[in-house]
Amino acid sequence: AAGARAATGCVDWDASAVALEAALEALPSVDSALVSRAGAADAASGYGYTWSVVFDGNAMHDASLGPRNLTVNLTGCSELAAEVDDVVTTLSALNKSFAIQVEEIQ
Repeated sequence: AAGARAATGCVDWDASAVALEAALEALPSVDSALVSRAGAADAASGYGYTWSVVFDGNAMHDASLGPRNLTVNLTGCSELAAEVDDVVTTLSALNKSFAIQVEEIQ
């Protein structure tokens, strides 16, 4: 249904690409995602990881589901720094919209 909300559980700060991909694909509006993880949680990588996520399934092209919103919400989870660095989508060319919102919970 348009406007329906779903959420993953907390995802570990050091989750593998496979674990994050599985969490995202368990959401009803995500039928397929490709996830890769870079970094080694060492000084050279800022003591953390960078995940790249591509939503590549047919659900992203279903207009009946309405615009997609991805929210990073840390309520009830271990604190971490969440940063959305870049969003690239071709859905705009298909007259669809996609938004990412990051919330800092204090």
